[in-house]
Amino acid sequence: MIYVIENNYFAMGTPLEKTAATDDLSIRALAYPMARDTVDGHDVFAVRACIHAAAKRAREQKLPTLIEAKTYRYRGHSMADPAKYRTQQDVDQWKSRDPLKVLGEKMDALGMKGIREQIDQAIEDEIQDAVRFAEESPFPAPETALDYTYA
Repeated sequence: MIYVIENNYFAMGTPLEKTAATDDLSIRALAYPMARDTVDGHDVFAVRACIHAAAKRAREQKLPTLIEAKTYRYRGHSMADPAKYRTQQDVDQWKSRDPLKVLGEKMDALGMKGIREQIDQAIEDEIQDAVRFAEESPFPAPETALDYTYA
C-alpha cells in the first residue's frame, strides 16, 4: 500500500502551522511499521521516483509507505472560499513553479519541444471533443433524475 498526503499547506483556509506541530507530516508513519518519505510535489521526476520506490517496496517486501507530497493549490478550498488568507505574491511564486510549466520548460530544454506540442495538441483535441459531445448530447429524460440515487 502507498499512502499519500497531499500537503498544500492549508487545512481548508487554516495554515498548516496552526493545525500541526510540525511541517513534516510524514512523521505520522512513525506510529506504524511503515516507511516514509517527503517529496516536492511540484517536481514530476521526483514524484515519479518516490512513487516508484514505494511501489517496489510494496511489491517486493509487502511493506507500506507514507509519502508526503508538498504542493500548493492556487485557489481557495471551494467556490465559496475567496482565499484571502494568502497573498497574491505567494500564489504567483508557487505558480512560477507549476509542475506542468516546469516540465514543459524541461522538455523544451531537452530538445523535446515538438513532442510537448504534440501532447498539448492531443489534450486540446480531447477537451474540444468532450465539449462538442456535451453540447450535442440531448438532455436526460426528467424521469431519470433519481436513477442511481441511494436514498
